[in-house]
Amino acid sequence: SSIPSQASPALRPGWAHDAACAMAPSELCLRSFNAVAQTCEGRDKIVRLFQYGSRLVMGLTVRSMASGSRPADVNILARRLMVALSDVRRTYRWGKELPVLLAVPKALEVSDRTERLLDVAQKVTLLMYFVIDHIAWLKRARYGVRWGLDTIQLGLKCFMLSSVFGTLLGAKRKSSLSTVRNGLLAFQAAHISKWRESSDVLVGLAGIVTSIMDLSPLWPERTEVPASTALKALQAKDVSEEEEVEEEFKFERKASVGSTGAPSDDAQTFGVPSDGPSRQTSCTSEVAAPGSSIAKAPDRAPVRRLVCPVGGAPRSGAASA
Repeated sequence: SSIPSQASPALRPGWAHDAACAMAPSELCLRSFNAVAQTCEGRDKIVRLFQYGSRLVMGLTVRSMASGSRPADVNILARRLMVALSDVRRTYRWGKELPVLLAVPKALEVSDRTERLLDVAQKVTLLMYFVIDHIAWLKRARYGVRWGLDTIQLGLKCFMLSSVFGTLLGAKRKSSLSTVRNGLLAFQAAHISKWRESSDVLVGLAGIVTSIMDLSPLWPERTEVPASTALKALQAKDVSEEEEVEEEFKFERKASVGSTGAPSDDAQTFGVPSDGPSRQTSCTSEVAAPGSSIAKAPDRAPVRRLVCPVGGAPRSGAASA
């Protein structure tokens, strides 16, 4: 008549896997991607990744441009996708000049003269790029996508100069990450602006690398949960499950014995007569045996439970029947 209990989390099969899953979520998951995609900067860098991926495909299929062949069709689709994504990103750039403009006074306060000149030159040329790019966007919005190509290339030349100044500034400050990133950006801008053309394959690869470098600071940090905390959470969950099983057991007992005229669970548990004068059932308190699964549970006090006899003295009038 005792209530069955579940095994503790430490003894339950698969508890180690559950604890490992609760300790630290995976970095490459949909939740992390959603956190990045909900920011304007994150969406811009994701679109940029596909933009330069399309340029890479263009470079790989440019030598197989036979009319009607599959590589030629892939090349055309990649070019169209690249142009469409480039126009979308041009819309995202509205407002990006404000942080650069507000950072110019701070750049003028740098004590080192060389760093101050490089920092100011980088920001001024970057501001010129944003202004020219906005003008190109207005031209394409007014006259169509075939307009504004020269304006776009002029703005990219300013962006290339800004990246060159950024490369020199990173080298001056001994920042290898900034030096590599700005060097790759200068290489990309020189090719796209027709100032110094190289290869779509190399520019596409450089664009993918810099896109990943720009996405990495936006990616949510890995949050690790200590193993002890995870195990305690599983133990608390197991205790709540035991309580649910106990309540369900009492309900089933009450439903099964209620129809036969036997005392209800409430009467047996609390010693209250259910119908007429009858002998009060006695309940004894037991502690789990040392070798039982409940006693083996770590970090938990011994489980004390009430064991009441199911039978008991018959009610008045029931013995003759």
